[in-house]
Amino acid sequence: MPDQSISRERRLVCRAALWLILLPGLAGAAALPDAEARELLAKRLHSLQHYQAEFEQTVVAADGELVEQSAGRFWLTRPNRFRWEYVTPWPRLILADGERIWLFDEELEQVTVRDFDGLLEQTPAALLAGRVDALDGYAISGERDSDRLQVVLVPHNTHSDFSQIELEFIAGVLAEMRLRDSFGQQTEIRFSQVETAAAEEAGIFEFSVPAGVDVIDESAG
Repeated sequence: MPDQSISRERRLVCRAALWLILLPGLAGAAALPDAEARELLAKRLHSLQHYQAEFEQTVVAADGELVEQSAGRFWLTRPNRFRWEYVTPWPRLILADGERIWLFDEELEQVTVRDFDGLLEQTPAALLAGRVDALDGYAISGERDSDRLQVVLVPHNTHSDFSQIELEFIAGVLAEMRLRDSFGQQTEIRFSQVETAAAEEAGIFEFSVPAGVDVIDESAG
């Protein structure tokens, strides 16, 4: 039987990657050959060295019921460092420091620590974190118009937590991430106030365990 706690935490990370509400094709967009879609996506991901943005996230169940609406801020510096900070509806933090993933639920007063590699395999977060070689695990298609690129990734692994991932770039910048998990749950994340400069706040990818919280350390180290 699969480890349910691992599955839940993978879904939490990937929602923040994280992380499809299927939309109709772009008006006037041209379908791309699969090889070209893959090449363009690889270039976009390779150029995504530094990224900061506000985000709004909507999660909808397979039956169409609204599960959650949330918002916060996202920071990314490749390779392997990112910070998803939820502000509403309650504070949560998902932080990758390059070696480990820290999942902090302020309301539960609980921190879970996992190894970076084991948690991100076969997830959208692996792509954003710098694992361009992870593209080999997907069938990739896409379409584009003058300034917009939309790419759909379907994992070859039928046991993946996600059945489909969609990334949308506007003028070369990541604007939306949409995904559907293996339970039919759909997530859409829209980014705004995007900055791609290299400057970052000191300590933004460091985590200090707050006093009094429970720590579940499941990392190898």
